[in-house]
Amino acid sequence: MMMMMMMMMMMMMMMMMMMMMMMIEKIFSFIE
Repeated sequence: MMMMMMMMMMMMMMMMMMMMMMMIEKIFSFIE
């Protein structure tokens, strides 16, 4: 059970990071 929770948390963090990167990229492209 604990392992599953940890995995889920890790996945969520990865997704958030990816989203942030995408947003930053979009903003930068917009500025340029």
